[in-house]
Amino acid sequence: GNNAKYFYKWQETGQDGAVVSGLCAGKYHIEITDANLCTVIDSIEITQPSELVVKIDSEKTKNISCSGSNTGEIHISFTGGHHNGPYTFKWNPDVSNSTSACNLSKGVYTVTVTDYKGCNDFVSYEIKEQEPISFTPVQAGDIKCYGDQTCITVRNVQGGSGKLYT
Repeated sequence: GNNAKYFYKWQETGQDGAVVSGLCAGKYHIEITDANLCTVIDSIEITQPSELVVKIDSEKTKNISCSGSNTGEIHISFTGGHHNGPYTFKWNPDVSNSTSACNLSKGVYTVTVTDYKGCNDFVSYEIKEQEPISFTPVQAGDIKCYGDQTCITVRNVQGGSGKLYT
């Protein structure tokens, strides 16, 4: 076949022509036939990166330890995407530009990881804090005279974290 005219048939799509579009990752077979009915069948494989997946690193991520402090931390891990270039990290609100954010107050934080070709995934996490410690003091009685004593009992302790208060 030295003929200038060729006929193309894509086996998986059934399309004709030298150009086929809208193809996902996979293996595609093309049959090319010339005017003398000489034919060649070959395959072309289109690959794709693995899916970019962002997750919270639950072992390192911490909620606020004491009410009112900014001790929250979020750490993420990710897999997939295009490994041949840099990744960017966009936090909302803007608290970091890496895989971790520290000194966080309570609230919802979202981080979007984008590979160098623009593929991205995101994850959100809510930093929580303990309720403030509150209690009810109860005085046993008034002090009658100078130098006398009384006692105070603490009841209804709530909030905070950890074991029961005594």
